[in-house]
Amino acid sequence: MQTLLLLLSIQGLIGAYDSIYHHDFKEKLSLKPTAKNELKIHSIRSLLYSILFLSFGWTQWQGWLAPLFAAILVIELLLTLWDFVEEDRSRVLPASERITHTILTLNFGVILALFMPELLRWQSLPTDLSLVDHGIYSWIMTVYGVGVIPFAIREYISFRRLGRKPKKISDNKNSYPSMPPQNILITGGTGFIGQSLCNALLSQGHTLTLLVRDYVKAATLFGSSSRLTFISSIDQLKDTDRFDTVINLAGEPIATGRWNQRKKQLIKESRFDTTKQIVHYIKTTHTKPKLFISGSAIGYYGPREDEVITESSPGTPCFSNELCAQWEALAQQVQYFGVRVCLLRTGIVLGKTGGVLASMLIPFSYGLGGKLGDGRQWMSWIHIEDVVGIILELMRNEYISGPINATAPNPVNNAEFTRVLGKHLYRPTVLKMPGFVLRMVMGEVADELLLVGLKAIPKKITDNGYQFLYPHLSDALVNIIGPG
Repeated sequence: MQTLLLLLSIQGLIGAYDSIYHHDFKEKLSLKPTAKNELKIHSIRSLLYSILFLSFGWTQWQGWLAPLFAAILVIELLLTLWDFVEEDRSRVLPASERITHTILTLNFGVILALFMPELLRWQSLPTDLSLVDHGIYSWIMTVYGVGVIPFAIREYISFRRLGRKPKKISDNKNSYPSMPPQNILITGGTGFIGQSLCNALLSQGHTLTLLVRDYVKAATLFGSSSRLTFISSIDQLKDTDRFDTVINLAGEPIATGRWNQRKKQLIKESRFDTTKQIVHYIKTTHTKPKLFISGSAIGYYGPREDEVITESSPGTPCFSNELCAQWEALAQQVQYFGVRVCLLRTGIVLGKTGGVLASMLIPFSYGLGGKLGDGRQWMSWIHIEDVVGIILELMRNEYISGPINATAPNPVNNAEFTRVLGKHLYRPTVLKMPGFVLRMVMGEVADELLLVGLKAIPKKITDNGYQFLYPHLSDALVNIIGPG
């Protein structure tokens, strides 16, 4: 029995790793409508796992109860086989998940083989639910049995939420503006914003040249097309190449990890070097593009309190202001060559595949979410589809230039963002991350990006007639997560 309990302990650890790493961090199954049935299976299996772990730890199902226990094991096995079929139907499993599943299956087979003699012994005893004590293994099984219950509840709630019919979001939801096909050069095309933008542009018939570091990743994301070319360096472009629009989205993520001097330098170089190369190319090419859209961020304005920020607002000195100001100054040099320049100052971009929301979903889905500091700091958010919509509007409307705030028209403070996100995930948000803890962990990042926000309004783009697809946070989260 000790060997059996040891293998069960290993099974529980590997299963927890599979659920947390693959299902949550990598695949984000709770957000995928195609994973609805898989979540239903997982919720039932998790409940059965709870019964099995607690039973192995503390009881013997004797006499006529033994076949009942065997039936639970058979149901668990059938659910696992059904889960394998459902996974292959609904998604492509990464190699690491397939390997993990193979190990779990083999280990479970050994557990069943070792348990059969024990089960026959149970059956030979007088009918009773007898209590036993296996020492440390009983407590390990207790931890597993109790710990798997939140998984079962969370997966069932996600299954029910994904099964609900989405409510109508807006009467004013428009498709992206159409325009004649263009030849477009894009950097950062495989990033979070870049992926959505490139897919939208390809669907409209535009021809794209993407500057990428990983050809395999790019080909996996976008496939092959006669209207799609990958390059690894700006130097590969000829001065006779002709682009109508150049879009620069390249840059090292700014909010990951602490800012030391090396990190700050990497953040700057990842933006400045590519921008300088583009400026030089535009300067030397025979036919200049009509438009250069260069990425930036609302970090240009620096941390603010409750002041309403528009494109005409000045910046407050800080690292993010210095970064964005220098980045924008480099991009604006192409104005001297007759090129219209748009500086896209993005806020907190929300979407299913990346950005801030993706990093928040894991703790929130486990009921560990809460406001940061006092929660009064403003969060100027925007749905990924509206970022793409604004970029397309800049390409279509030749009268827009200069800085453009890519934020939704209705920012919220951190406390409201936390409340609405918790509502749509059906999770409590009572926990709070104290400001001093964030400062210890994140240093300067906490004061600039997390604990003091800013209330940026997209005045320029709305004054030019752009209609937001998702003007309100609740609407955006319905689209990304599902109805609340």
